Amino acid sequence: MNERILKLASSCFPRDTDGNINATTEMIAEFAELIVRECISNLEFHGHDAAVDQLEWFRRKHFGVE
Repeated sequence: MNERILKLASSCFPRDTDGNINATTEMIAEFAELIVRECISNLEFHGHDAAVDQLEWFRRKHFGVE
């Protein structure tokens, strides 16, 4: 899982006594999906090409996905 997502999750989910994130992989994946959905809903769509360009930039910049 992407380090940026894990860092965000670590600040939102509680930790156990050993310092581990107290959330399942599925919970963190759902958390990441909610972040992406919220970000996409806030994009300004000025036509298909512009929207695709914005999504590509966001995906690379914020999630390290190539």
